[in-house]
Amino acid sequence: RAARVGEDVAAIKSLLKVCDLPSDIPSDIQQSPDNFFVVTVGGKVVACAGLEVHAPVGLVRSLPVDPAQRSRGFGANLLTRLIDRARELGLSELYGLTTTAQSYLQAHGFAQVERSEAPTDLLNSVQFKSECPSSATLLRINLKS
Repeated sequence: RAARVGEDVAAIKSLLKVCDLPSDIPSDIQQSPDNFFVVTVGGKVVACAGLEVHAPVGLVRSLPVDPAQRSRGFGANLLTRLIDRARELGLSELYGLTTTAQSYLQAHGFAQVERSEAPTDLLNSVQFKSECPSSATLLRINLKS
């Protein structure tokens, strides 16, 4: 389901911390709530994902899944929803910047590219400049094919 600005922010922030990921997504939800999604089990947020738009491309924001809920397809469902949302917005490509999920994104159609290949707006984003280390791998999927 779509993330709820007031209701889900604390749970998302907690999940990001548990998964050792940057926890700035909650502030991003307030700016673009239609681009953030959660999975709940028993009323508890166990996975979330966000789409950061830098038209004509997008960036997958953290895709944390509660360790106790992994291997249940939640991450794949959220990634599919992000790709669908990016297409709805008319984006041409979707990028992921990661230190831990390279093989996961590749299994879902993303290909590794050099950071220098990213569009300027992405290179100037907070994610590229400060949130993700320079050792993070950049991946891309073409949404127009």
